[in-house]
Amino acid sequence: DGSPVDAMFYNPRGLAIHPTGSIVVADSQNHCIRMVHGNGTATTLAGSVHGMPGDRDGHHTQANFNYPVDVTCDRFGRVYVSDSRNCKI
Repeated sequence: DGSPVDAMFYNPRGLAIHPTGSIVVADSQNHCIRMVHGNGTATTLAGSVHGMPGDRDGHHTQANFNYPVDVTCDRFGRVYVSDSRNCKI
């Protein structure tokens, strides 16, 4: 997470445009979902902030993913994730 200079992605895969105009990214090998805001700052929206895979439902950083590969957003801002190695949506 951080500024455009500091934020590090590891094998980003799927992208979606959030209703706020931010870009949602499936950061596959960091095992998380990131949001890139209009000013270029990246934040972790859901999943591990430490880059560790897991398998746990939950909101924001309470959720764990294992190699998420794609994302989509509905018009209400809900984000759906294709979590490939956990075989879940």
